[in-house]
Amino acid sequence: RVTLPEEDDISEIDGLNVEEGINYANGNPAIYMEVLNEFLEAYGDSGEAFEKLVKENRNEQIKMLSLDMKGLTGAIGAKDMFFQVNEIHKLFIYNNQHLLH
Repeated sequence: RVTLPEEDDISEIDGLNVEEGINYANGNPAIYMEVLNEFLEAYGDSGEAFEKLVKENRNEQIKMLSLDMKGLTGAIGAKDMFFQVNEIHKLFIYNNQHLLH
């Protein structure tokens, strides 16, 4: 699970565009931190969750998790993670979910 450093050090997290996330939060760093904390609470173990769902062939849950995370990763400025979950979601859009295995 990922934990956040102190607010002053948040810009040091690899793969996180803090400036973009704050802009998405109407320029309010406090709101951004709240959204980021909520994201980590809900999806901090998403890597393990995806892995388990793939092993168990639970495609509907994979689809829903990727869709949920797609919007949120964009909102917090996590571009690399957004790209990854978007690619997973596209597999379902184009009926290629078999490529997950």
